[in-house]
Amino acid sequence: MRGKLGILFVFFIVIFLSSCKNEQPILIGFSNTISGVSSELGVNAMYGAEMAVLEINENGGIHGRQVELVIRDDEGDMETAIAVDNELKDLGCVAIIGHGLSSVASGIVENANKNDIELHPKTWT
Repeated sequence: MRGKLGILFVFFIVIFLSSCKNEQPILIGFSNTISGVSSELGVNAMYGAEMAVLEINENGGIHGRQVELVIRDDEGDMETAIAVDNELKDLGCVAIIGHGLSSVASGIVENANKNDIELHPKTWT
């Protein structure tokens, strides 16, 4: 349930940020553990995010713009997660969904605050 609320919150932010006319897709980052021992949670969250993006795009996108999910694997490692978050921001993602492991999530907050990265679920920051 918490993941669904986070995804829903991100899409409300995207709607607000995307009110200008632009043909480029709205980029939303997704970073989670999608490989290795703890990958089940991250893979399931990724499928949920992909389904949400598909549904939004099938219904005309957001203000006529399609949403594109940019997926990265944080490998369940805090240093990799920080690097991935910075990469997603540099690619132009307006928000990042993810980091399902508390051991990773707790370590990325400082980086997100320092680099003005919008993380969701928002309860982490």
